[in-house]
Amino acid sequence: MTRGTRIDHDDCEDMVILQPWVFAGLTALRQAADSLISMSVAPSSRRCYDAAVKRFKEFCLAYHIKDKYIFSPQYIEAYVTHLSQKGINVSSIQSTLSALRHYCRSNSIDITFDTDRLSLLLRGIRQTQTPNCRPTNAVKLSHLTRIISSANAMFDQRLSLLLKAMFSLAFYGLLRPSEMCLSQASPNHRLLRSDVILKQNSLRVKFRSYKHSLRPVEIKVQRQGQQITCPWLHMNNYLCSVSIQGSDPLFNCSVSEASSWLHACLTHSKINTLLGLHSFRRGGATWYSSHGMSDPCLKALGRWTSDAYLSYVKPK
Repeated sequence: MTRGTRIDHDDCEDMVILQPWVFAGLTALRQAADSLISMSVAPSSRRCYDAAVKRFKEFCLAYHIKDKYIFSPQYIEAYVTHLSQKGINVSSIQSTLSALRHYCRSNSIDITFDTDRLSLLLRGIRQTQTPNCRPTNAVKLSHLTRIISSANAMFDQRLSLLLKAMFSLAFYGLLRPSEMCLSQASPNHRLLRSDVILKQNSLRVKFRSYKHSLRPVEIKVQRQGQQITCPWLHMNNYLCSVSIQGSDPLFNCSVSEASSWLHACLTHSKINTLLGLHSFRRGGATWYSSHGMSDPCLKALGRWTSDAYLSYVKPK
């Protein structure tokens, strides 16, 4: 009989004999755990996180900071200050900090750099910077009205109903393209039929997961009366006209298909502003802000985990 390796236990004097297959099994489980942890964020986010951690380690190497000290508060503060002096906006700095937090958690490293000083440092940087807008243009409510009218005029009834429901929900629900359409990078974020519930004066939309989070969250999108852009009316008409099951995609189209349909609507309505699917999210955020929605409510509605939402809101 082959003898395994002896392991001492603190709570007993007996020696436990472990067979080699036990270690092989544990190794496989640890590898599976590492794989699952790597899937805790979307592939696109993981690539951004890896790049951010690499840049931070290059900074530490340049300043001869030893590996065991790199996540100390004073060095994180120095790096944040370094990024600020390079002109990096505070939203991007916070994204970098998110990457470092994820790296620490996934590698069982105690996170000690989230201090009051760091919060004050970020606040000070924010005070010295002028808010930036996303380079992509925003869909205005007037744009949305013309896009919906064009969808009525250009496409058959079935596709027209889909586009009106999708585009109006994207605007008022602050949807990301990966949430309204099938995205190869983030297939699990896509909305299903069962994720949308029609109430008397609102839509309840449940996100089973979304960018930077695997936790489900529900938002409420208010009915907009009898306006041509009302998401409740368009969603009601769409769901009454199609036969889809609860586990079916809410909008059965790819990002490229939806983009081509939007481009056709923009051309038909003679909108010369360069707009894309992500423009609905920025336009909706700007619209809510201009109508008095508080920052915490806007942040929750758009499912932002940092202050990145500030760059979506066009200055008044």
